[in-house]
Formats: sequence, C-alpha cells, structure tokens
Amino acid sequence: MQDGTLLGNVEEQYDQALKNIIDIVISEGGRSTDIARISIFLVEKPDGSRIRESNNKYFPSGPPAMSWLYVAGLFRPDVKVEIEGIAAID
Repeated sequence: MQDGTLLGNVEEQYDQALKNIIDIVISEGGRSTDIARISIFLVEKPDGSRIRESNNKYFPSGPPAMSWLYVAGLFRPDVKVEIEGIAAID
C-alpha cells in the first residue's frame, strides 16, 4: 500500500504490487499497456485463479511478458512477492 503497509498472503501482495507498479506508470503519463515486461519473485506458490483475477483486472488486454521466479526468501520474512517492471512511455 502507499503507506508501506504489507498485506498478508501472497495473492494479496501480488495484487497490491501490480497496483503500485501501474500507479507509478500512470503518474508518469503512461498506461498499463506501456508495461513491456515484469519479473515476479515469489517465496511460495500462489493460487493461480486469484493471480489470473489480478492480471485480468490490471491488464484487461492481456498481461505483458512475465517471468516467474521462486526464491528461498526476500528482504523481510513477511514479504512474499517482489515485482520488477519495465515500461516504455512516449
């Protein structure tokens, strides 16, 4: 969330991370379709149907290229998802 509050499960964190990335792109004059690629780092396997819901919500025309990487841990034990994004804004 904008105040730095971390949501509980991996699916909630994924949804919030996508929202944060898209909010940043929009703040720079872009749209979700300007996101060319995202890399997702996860510490546990998410519920695929909930991930699809988030993707459909934020990328109604289809998601950008994605890499899914499972890792042993992230920078804090309560962080379950980290996303890096690349966008090209005209």
